[in-house]
Parts: sequence; structure tokens; C-alpha cells
Amino acid sequence: MSRDAKTLRWFKHSPDAGEPDCICSYCGERIEESPEEEDDLPNDYEGEPIRMWTNDGKPGSLEARFHPRCFNECLELGIVTMPK
Repeated sequence: MSRDAKTLRWFKHSPDAGEPDCICSYCGERIEESPEEEDDLPNDYEGEPIRMWTNDGKPGSLEARFHPRCFNECLELGIVTMPK
């Protein structure tokens, strides 16, 4: 299924990873916080989300947040771009 910028979810709030409402803008799955055990290998669906904001993050901005793997997929598909 292809996705485009119009299908990304945008949010008014910015919850921490692991909170129930910390949802990926691309896949719609929860972003889990990283485990505290140092022996665990990093997981592309855990840890701090990659966040983007409309209106440069000023009051009233909307946030998009991504798992690292989902953000990389969005970059590859051209759904999001890195600022210049």
C-alpha cells in the first residue's frame, strides 16, 4: 500500500515514547520507549521518536512523529524530506 504526505497522521500533542498516545504518523503503531537493560539491542520500533512540526514548532503547530524505520521509509519514498 503506498502512502503519501496526505495520509500521515498529525497530532496536537507531543507525548513521550512509551505513552499510549505516542503513535507513529506513518504506520499508526505505538512508539515504545527503549528498554533500560543495556544488553538489549536497539529496535527500530523503540526509543525516541523522530519528530517534525508544522509552523516551526510555534504554538498551535502540529507534530508528526515516526519510528526510526518508518522515518527512513518515508525519506526513501519522498513522503518527507530533510531540511536544507
